[in-house]
Amino acid sequence: MMLDGTFTVRLTEEKVTRFLEGLIKAVNMTLVWGPYVHQGRNGLHGLAMWDESHVALHTAGPTAFAEVYSCKSFLTNWAKSYIVNNLGMTVQNESLIIRSMEGEEA
Repeated sequence: MMLDGTFTVRLTEEKVTRFLEGLIKAVNMTLVWGPYVHQGRNGLHGLAMWDESHVALHTAGPTAFAEVYSCKSFLTNWAKSYIVNNLGMTVQNESLIIRSMEGEEA
């Protein structure tokens, strides 16, 4: 799932770390690395690797790009609600690709 849009919450490295930790719990994934957050020239970049795949958040000014990838099924509506509510995000573009692990229904 990818969401692009604008956000209203003032983000810091600590807030992005907490945001990613909360999202991991909200979609019931297994954290194996991170979250790692970096203040770049144009914004904040956060990444966490799951046993099932990863989550990333990139910002540039008031624009946010959230990516939630997983081979394990998860409730995309929960993930979207978490992102929108915690970033004060207005979604301008949304993409969803359904994937599943072997032996799991998509």
